[in-house]
Amino acid sequence: MPNLPDVVLWSIPAFVLLTVLELVSYRLHPDEDAAGYDTKDAVTSISMGLGSIGFDLLWKIPVVAVFTAVYELTPLRVPFLWWTALLMLLAQDFLYYWQHRLHHVIRILWACHVVHHSSRRFNLTTALRQPWTSATTWWFYLPMVALGVHPAAIPFCYGINLLYQFWVHTERI
Repeated sequence: MPNLPDVVLWSIPAFVLLTVLELVSYRLHPDEDAAGYDTKDAVTSISMGLGSIGFDLLWKIPVVAVFTAVYELTPLRVPFLWWTALLMLLAQDFLYYWQHRLHHVIRILWACHVVHHSSRRFNLTTALRQPWTSATTWWFYLPMVALGVHPAAIPFCYGINLLYQFWVHTERI
């Protein structure tokens, strides 16, 4: 298995740059229909994003243990090649769809997800409003591991998906 980068960690400078550019665009070209930026709201979103990164470090220990155990128990092995990586991204996106959908309709899952929808603004900092627990999300990706996808590929694919999700959390695009 190749040493895969932490996509989200490497993207932080781009998140900061794009957020600043969006903020400047609101200052230079205000939109009457768009809410734009509010300092308290943006600081809250950024703080929630940083807290999420911190708490995710705690969740990684048991999640990696479970993923590794399942991976070791399955006889299947999917090599990490360019075309299998594309299939992994599709599979992760499919599972993400169901994870996200169920977080909107099952109350206990919604209780974890609602913090993401708690802003009155819709700008790039809103994408950073992430829950501080992965307890309700990681198990959606167990089928990929059971089918022979290496556990390290899951956060890599999830990170690429989050990069896309960043773009759809703004009124400017």
